[in-house]
Amino acid sequence: MLVLKVEGKFKILKIECSAGMASDVLFSLSEIPKEVDTTNNNVCTILIDMKYIDKCNTTLNKYKGSVKFDSSFLEWKKKFHKKTPILIRSAVINTKIYRSPDFEVPHQAIEDATKYFFKPAVNMKSYKDKKWDGYVKLYERRFYKFPTGLIDRVLEVFDKEEIPYTLEHVHDESPPKEFDWEPKELFVPSEDQLEAVDICMKYGRGVVKAATGFGKTAMLARYLTASHGVPTLFIANKKILLDDAANDFRNGIEGLLEGDIAQIKDGKFGDINLRKKESFTQYDLDNALSDKKIIVATIQSLHARVEDTKTRGALIHWLHNTCKFVMIDESQAINDKQWQDVLNEVRAPYRIALSATPRRTDGATLLIAAQSGPLIYETTADEQIRKGRLCDLKIDCWPFDHKLYNDNDKELNYAEVYTQCIVENEERNRFLIERTLEMLDEERQVLMLVLRIEHGHILKEMLLEKGLSLDEVNFVWGDTPDKVRTKAVEDFRKGKYKILIGSTVADAGLNIPSISGVILCGAGNSDITHIQRIGRGSRTFDYLKNWGFEPKFIHDANGEKITRIIDPIDINIAFFKKQSKNRYYNACEEFGADRVHLIGVDASIFRYRSKKTESKKDIDDQKALEDMFNAFSGVDNEETEENTMSQNDAVDNFISIFKR
Repeated sequence: MLVLKVEGKFKILKIECSAGMASDVLFSLSEIPKEVDTTNNNVCTILIDMKYIDKCNTTLNKYKGSVKFDSSFLEWKKKFHKKTPILIRSAVINTKIYRSPDFEVPHQAIEDATKYFFKPAVNMKSYKDKKWDGYVKLYERRFYKFPTGLIDRVLEVFDKEEIPYTLEHVHDESPPKEFDWEPKELFVPSEDQLEAVDICMKYGRGVVKAATGFGKTAMLARYLTASHGVPTLFIANKKILLDDAANDFRNGIEGLLEGDIAQIKDGKFGDINLRKKESFTQYDLDNALSDKKIIVATIQSLHARVEDTKTRGALIHWLHNTCKFVMIDESQAINDKQWQDVLNEVRAPYRIALSATPRRTDGATLLIAAQSGPLIYETTADEQIRKGRLCDLKIDCWPFDHKLYNDNDKELNYAEVYTQCIVENEERNRFLIERTLEMLDEERQVLMLVLRIEHGHILKEMLLEKGLSLDEVNFVWGDTPDKVRTKAVEDFRKGKYKILIGSTVADAGLNIPSISGVILCGAGNSDITHIQRIGRGSRTFDYLKNWGFEPKFIHDANGEKITRIIDPIDINIAFFKKQSKNRYYNACEEFGADRVHLIGVDASIFRYRSKKTESKKDIDDQKALEDMFNAFSGVDNEETEENTMSQNDAVDNFISIFKR
């Protein structure tokens, strides 16, 4: 007896047959892909995709008198038999839905699954005038099209609605290996790292969330590039990350030659210096990338070269026809038209987005998945610390009372308050300097992070006034020349001086394992950059092996590296109190609540003490205002010759993608 059932929301044909019939039935179905379960000695279970139902019907016809149809099969036959399923054709960048005469496309459900609320919308006139609901829709209903990275979300809609579909891939999902590359065994990879590599190789595209210090570029990017063995594009959002990434590839992949790697940054296009116009011809530009197997570039420079008619041809040809694997480092930066313009030209089927914090505070997190795919691997800093992959942390949140609580934040100008209460606040800055000097007494190497350039200059001057020399303190920010910045970072990495003050250029990707003290000097609401900043001090480091001695704080901790983090909790000023609360709870979630300490107070300080009741809309409006300020108005945005737009232009450019 054969029993036919349908499972998995009408997508799987389940055949159950007696053990005596099993061999004959399996022989009859030998040309059809299937899964077989013989763990039950009396019954053989065969699972087959319903797209092979017609073949099965022909093959099983000889058992006509021995077939029993389960109620699930009869229900499937009533709903779907002899009806045309909806066709879904998936390409690298976009996926298109084709209509069926028998089934309606669930437009609204697809739209709901592929949209997000753009939080800064609450401060836009179109939203306030109720001409726009604030949602950005990534499904183009008119063209039946959506980003391929969201295909899992769309297929879930079809499954939930019980609408049959046929999925076709119109591109090669798994290009063959072209180069005989192998990762060099520079260190013994952890089990978690190898698991992450296996998952990325299995799925081909998706998002990897791994804590700072996990080895996303030093290990994961290197192993994936060598394992795929295809032309690879590595994209960073800051220049400071490029040289380290290029060196990781150059020194960590067996079989990769020096000339196989090219960088695109500032005025550099492969081996060509674009500033020396007399030294190359258009022919040189057209062939600048023809022999390159790995390209490492900033998103700003890629966009500039795509827009430049002289370099566009060579770059577009490489992105369309040569590149098979793209990695996006610090993928939380995917947001605006620049990213969309570049990534939509990259036709690589292998697409991996890396980040310790793959989410966006403006609500646009879905854009990351749209360009890469769903989250396929995740590990937190807390987990990595417990496993010994990262060093332990002591995160001290010190309250600072501004005594300026205001019931209505809208009466305050955020930029002015930030300048007065954070940047130019002598008492608060003196507190930061005292904590820094304490760390120096413990022989720690200290990273001080600021949001405003002027804040960095003020703190540096205060340290010099305390008796430190210019050789002991350095400050780098977006406009620091490349050579100066590179030397400052390298000297700090080698332990040649004690304190590095960094602006937002040091928020992500600054790989200096010897850092053992981090002072978060600014305020701010972004949980993303906050986690990144704390992570600067989370890497393990063998001081005795690398520097020839063990610092005092290592001796005091019985040979263990425990990095100190100082994060001021600004209270009695509503702007910064809300931000401090967000930072505190986000740190507890990512690093473990037992590592985050409120000094001299408890969590009750975060309670709202106003006589006035805040509505949810008031809170959302204010948070969006702060997010917009942090994104565009008061921070040090790293600039290059290709990325020098005004702040107002930047806001307009950021928003323009959502108005197309």
